Amino acid sequence: MSAVVSGLISGIFSMLIFDIFFGHILNRRFNFFPIYPAVYLIYVLMSYLISSFGNSIAMLISNIMFFVVMIHLLFDGSIKRKIFNFLIFLIVFIGVELISELIIIFILGSNYSWDNSGELFKFSVVSIERLTSFIFLYVLSRMVNKGGAYFRKRQLAWYLVLPFSTGFVYLSIFYSSVIKSLPEDIEILVIISCLLLLISNFIVFILFDYTFKLDSEKKELELYSIKLDLEKSYYTKLEEKNNSQKKFNHDLRNYLTTIANLASNNKNEEIFSVINNMSIEINSFEDVLYSNNAVLNAVISDKKIYAEKNDIEFNIEVNPSINIDFLQDIDMISIVGNTIDNALEASLKTEKPTVNLNIFNDENNNFLVINCENNFDGKIVTKNGKIITSKNDKDGHGLGISNIRNSVDKYGGFVDVDVKDCIFSISIIISICKK
Repeated sequence: MSAVVSGLISGIFSMLIFDIFFGHILNRRFNFFPIYPAVYLIYVLMSYLISSFGNSIAMLISNIMFFVVMIHLLFDGSIKRKIFNFLIFLIVFIGVELISELIIIFILGSNYSWDNSGELFKFSVVSIERLTSFIFLYVLSRMVNKGGAYFRKRQLAWYLVLPFSTGFVYLSIFYSSVIKSLPEDIEILVIISCLLLLISNFIVFILFDYTFKLDSEKKELELYSIKLDLEKSYYTKLEEKNNSQKKFNHDLRNYLTTIANLASNNKNEEIFSVINNMSIEINSFEDVLYSNNAVLNAVISDKKIYAEKNDIEFNIEVNPSINIDFLQDIDMISIVGNTIDNALEASLKTEKPTVNLNIFNDENNNFLVINCENNFDGKIVTKNGKIITSKNDKDGHGLGISNIRNSVDKYGGFVDVDVKDCIFSISIIISICKK
């Protein structure tokens, strides 16, 4: 009886690990219920049936075939990506089993035989293997999936306390089963207890995923709210400029008539005064449309207003026909907004704050390049050899550069930071996604 329970549990948790790993990395083709549970149930039953023959090679080959078929049927993605992730899954899964087998042989010696071992011993070994595989594959799925939300390493470390504690319990059971065999009814109770402990590990990580998803959605909503505020501010500014231009066009005839009258009376100083006033009004119409992207215009316009209020010299160079539409709006706000915010706030601590922004595409239109340069007070905070911020509040403001890196990573780009003679320079290069 304990052999049946142990075999079924092994198949169930193999399937859970499979689903969690590929569910993080690839897109599901269908709704989870009822297709996925039905397919996984078929796998568990077939896997148990094949394992009952005791042929390990047949079991290995059948498992690989089942996994390949399920990946093809249940998940979307390119063949190349599926093969790459399947190889990762297979290497970890088989690697953990091989390493555990070598460790057991090293501990128990050459007299060890899996077939002659007790069911509690087998279950404890399989549980340790599945738990180890799950931890490795879960962390790998979060690291490989750059398009997802930011991987919170510190918080995950606390969640790993439970699986490591569970592993210690399984090791204790493994050691006990080697020393002394238990009656079958006691073995079943121990296996069920271990099963509940294993289930609790999966539940904890499912809850971690859920809270992680809620936090990511909250951040997206905050960025979306910022986007709406920026667009509202930008279009309000456009409307004000448009009204001012209409007023100027209405007054233009009066200006020209005045200039003509002054010229006929040789009053050159008055003419220069009128022309100077006209130039001031004309200049006020400039620097609203930086590019053909409304969100980018809104972000830069908002930062320009902040710079003017704080007497910061903000020089902006943006290619009007810039190809930046491949970036999601929230990522554009995060990358460009945080880049400019960091530069403006750092330059404020200097006597003559200056920020230079340059956004353009390369000659072949293959890359988006964002360069931002600012002067600062010379104080730099580093972590693990990387510059994280030039501000005193490293916990708060360091997130600015961190958020930039996370958003850029989603597009396979890179961020380069350089500091020289109290000049802070950040360069962001992103490959343009072409459909």
